Amino acid sequence: MKGNWNLVKSTCKGCGKDIFDFKSRNRKYCNNECRKINKKKTKKCLQCNKEFKTYISSKAKFCCYKCAMDFRKNKKRTLEVREKIKNNIPRGKKHYNYKGGVYCEQLYIMIRHSLEMREWRKAVFKRDNYTCQNCKKRGGNLEAHHIKAFIIIINQYNIKTLEQALECKELWNINNGQTLCKDCHNLTKGKYD
Repeated sequence: MKGNWNLVKSTCKGCGKDIFDFKSRNRKYCNNECRKINKKKTKKCLQCNKEFKTYISSKAKFCCYKCAMDFRKNKKRTLEVREKIKNNIPRGKKHYNYKGGVYCEQLYIMIRHSLEMREWRKAVFKRDNYTCQNCKKRGGNLEAHHIKAFIIIINQYNIKTLEQALECKELWNINNGQTLCKDCHNLTKGKYD
């Protein structure tokens, strides 16, 4: 200490040890561990009421992940909150993805899983030599894509039953089909021609 006039003595707020450091630094703790201990506070877990330590700036409400998940599962919503949530969710014809109700969805599933659809897919793959027509990658996870969208054909011809779908020539025309890999096919989703 002799001859070094810039050093100042202070006391660590965490452990009480003496600290000798430059006056300009104005240190309050001797090391990071003391600083972390002093910056933690005790809170009670909302689920199990167990006390746990967390940093002052933390918004933690639970002592562990399990308590947080248990709290979320057991959380009871009031009748008012449930009604508010129910009224704010667009349903039926108001929903952006509405396509005509449950029967319409069942019709799409029946058509997509029909023998004719499987034969159409095989014919499209064979014609395109099992190669993606966009990125030219051969094999892999291939999908058959309707160039004129499947939904547009069904709406245009007003198809309501599987029999009507089987009679529709445009739906099974292989010239309306294209082989795409899964990544390229995902780029076409939601874009109707």
